[in-house]
Amino acid sequence: MLTRRAFVQALSVVSVSAAACTRPAKTPLSHLRGEQWVAGVYELHAQRYLDVQMGAETSSHGVYRVLAQKGVSALGGLQAREVPFFVRVSPATNAFEIDRTIPDRLTFSAEMTEQDRLTATAAWNKAREHIHTDYFEIHRLNWSLTTLLQQLVRIHSAMEQAEIEEFKIVRELGELRGGAPTPYQLPERVTRDDYDSVLLLLLARLEGDRRRLGVIEASIAAVGLCARSTDAGSGSLSANIHQVMLSVIHDADATTPVSPKFPQVDTTRRERLALGKQLAAGIEASPEYLAWKKHEETAALEQIGVLFTAIDAVTHLPTSALFHAVIDIWRGEGDYLTYLEALANIVPGGGELSKTVTQGIETTRRVRGVVRKVRAAGSRERIQAEVLGEARALLNTSTEFGRARVGKQLAFFADQTELSQVREKIAATELLTAPMPEIPGLRPAAK
Repeated sequence: MLTRRAFVQALSVVSVSAAACTRPAKTPLSHLRGEQWVAGVYELHAQRYLDVQMGAETSSHGVYRVLAQKGVSALGGLQAREVPFFVRVSPATNAFEIDRTIPDRLTFSAEMTEQDRLTATAAWNKAREHIHTDYFEIHRLNWSLTTLLQQLVRIHSAMEQAEIEEFKIVRELGELRGGAPTPYQLPERVTRDDYDSVLLLLLARLEGDRRRLGVIEASIAAVGLCARSTDAGSGSLSANIHQVMLSVIHDADATTPVSPKFPQVDTTRRERLALGKQLAAGIEASPEYLAWKKHEETAALEQIGVLFTAIDAVTHLPTSALFHAVIDIWRGEGDYLTYLEALANIVPGGGELSKTVTQGIETTRRVRGVVRKVRAAGSRERIQAEVLGEARALLNTSTEFGRARVGKQLAFFADQTELSQVREKIAATELLTAPMPEIPGLRPAAK
């Protein structure tokens, strides 16, 4: 659960003393005048909105480097041990824990053939042989996925709070139109129209920031799903993670956060003011805003203005239907293809990640169609022969762990050529060239 302290720190919002309810609010940046104040107060708030984005990107991309450099091979290694493992969130700690059990003793059952016993013995010996190395790899994976889960919660909380801030701005604009005074005394050479313009510019910026946070949220959800799909619920190829992360990095590089600087060019400022007015009109007429406004009025909350407002909400996981879908993708126990299809409705269209998810759905459906066809007509040997022949590059077929799950796997690669190309491309990105962040408790692994 995200604590209120962590939530407020994540948003970097300046708190207002309760005494503000009994005395006029203090004018922010009161030492500035005229256009300097207008630009300064905009930049002050814009930087706080930007900090949420950049903090989320920095943290998540650090985890991506860990997964790219160590996680993909580690998950492939766990699959090779032939010991079923599951990537789950512990209800006790709300953290990811890779769950697997390696028995201390090798046991046989009466119905096992000699070959079954030989296979079981080899798998047990392999698992015991790598148990020490796997301990550190699992620790690294648990930290990585838990960090992404924490970012997922923080990002969505920030998105929901940004929506509340938008509602507050729209309410403030409406009150100003009705002749209400500004929430604090404006500095010299700053008019009500100037204050109105700052609100509109911040509204336009908030909406853009929310959309970009939505892209980051979808990226984290996609990477997490691919990591989960390697477990015993699917057994998918671990290299799928590289394909998804490559598209995530491409989309991140293709977008640039809006500068927190006040727009000095008249045309740019006019465009953003027009966008702010358009957004304000749409929000003011929306059912969500009307319901929020009614709730605020019913609760008789103190109104002290939009700028420098105290945050006193969301001390639990967000409850929106969209966020529930994202969390289900990360924590659900169903078919991973179902989660991939749900993800397609969350990922913003037009980017590389959207294309990758769509291709993954189409390829998975095609491969599963082959599996169903040969299962209906033949033996296990024929299934393996035909599926391995047609989809060797698409699926995890190098181990019994993977071959036993060919009908449950996700497939992201069209053919062997694409798999090779992705490996070459990702080797040239910062995912593999930049250093990994330090992971607590993993010093022995660095030797």
